[in-house]
Amino acid sequence: MDHHKLVDRVEATETSLEELQPAYRAPWVQVTCLSKRFQVLERHVEDVESCSRRNNIQIVGMPEDVESADAVAYLETWLRTIMNECPLTPFFALEIAHRVPTRRPEPGRPSRLIVAKFLHSRDRDLLLQVACETSPFQVEGGCATFFPDFTLAVQSRRATFLGVKRALREEGL
Repeated sequence: MDHHKLVDRVEATETSLEELQPAYRAPWVQVTCLSKRFQVLERHVEDVESCSRRNNIQIVGMPEDVESADAVAYLETWLRTIMNECPLTPFFALEIAHRVPTRRPEPGRPSRLIVAKFLHSRDRDLLLQVACETSPFQVEGGCATFFPDFTLAVQSRRATFLGVKRALREEGL
């Protein structure tokens, strides 16, 4: 093979590579754009889920089947009795209440938690405040405690501050 043919062949290869580079870069640019879009949408979904849980509480430790068939009616009555000294809103109500949909625990194992959604955030906040001061509450052979219903992402972000909160408590602040 002579020198001119080799040069022509190298130039043809370089030309074809230059023509292919934009086609090769386009998918990477698209992947980058889609990745950024995915992150934005993921944050948006997390925000929407957090907003939808804003009026929820988790009740831990309530024995299985104490609420019978109508969890909302049972919890409304029970919460009114334990909150008898505190001024709930005149329209105190729960929108929905249910056990977390997992397998029923075996006897001797901890019961499934209950998620309850309050109609008014003021009632939820008041209950959590009272629960923080006087928890746990006795209920038909068990002790119930109340917690806000946070998403896993919010729980993990809050967990990063546990050391700071502990240090502030030790300082008396």
